[in-house]
Amino acid sequence: MAVNKTDLQEFRDKKVQERETLTAEKDTARQAVEQKVTEFRKTLVNGLDLEFRSQEDRLDGAIDAIDQLIGQTPDDVIPKEDL
Repeated sequence: MAVNKTDLQEFRDKKVQERETLTAEKDTARQAVEQKVTEFRKTLVNGLDLEFRSQEDRLDGAIDAIDQLIGQTPDDVIPKEDL
């Protein structure tokens, strides 16, 4: 069976177009995934920052309270009931 070169070229062009379309779809999908990963990463980092910030705030409060006790006491001994 003989194949016409023109038909073969058209078939090839069609396959090239399909390949280009597939590549474009892959690039679009990759960009969407990268965007979602970036958003998810930001969410995780923000959550982590909030968690540690909360712990840091509690520790800062405790340190401030201790500093106040130290500053209010004229001698080197702090009564247990003040703690």
